[in-house]
Amino acid sequence: MDDDRSLSNRAAVIGVGNTAYGSFPETDEYGLAAQAFRAALEDCGLEKGDIDGLVTCRIPYYARMGEVLGINPRWSLTLPPHGRMSGIGLIEAVLALATGQAQTVGLHLAGCGPCADVPPPYGAVWHHHAPACRGVDRDPLPREPEPGCGDA
Repeated sequence: MDDDRSLSNRAAVIGVGNTAYGSFPETDEYGLAAQAFRAALEDCGLEKGDIDGLVTCRIPYYARMGEVLGINPRWSLTLPPHGRMSGIGLIEAVLALATGQAQTVGLHLAGCGPCADVPPPYGAVWHHHAPACRGVDRDPLPREPEPGCGDA
């Protein structure tokens, strides 16, 4: 299908970041997602102010994630913590880009403590009308202490 309704070549992953896999009592979901987000921004060469859309999964509250990242997105979506929701997040990000609700969307999936058996936290940056897709694995960034999942 090659008409205006087609989503082909309308959005692309332009940056990818992740963290190490495991349990990290010195940080929480927000800290892990922030590390992956910084790596994704580094990968694509954008600044955090360029991000106007936010998708979160396995992160308690999107507004707090925005505060931690230092962004105030005009479009956001919080998904349930089920692993299959990461695919839904990709679909929703593409639809937000295609419909003009956002120009650049950050996607975040994180887990720590008792939920550390999920894949490593990742961040991705998607952009409207990006010319090509790319993704590069990154070494984890230094950990910044934040309240952890295991705190009593």
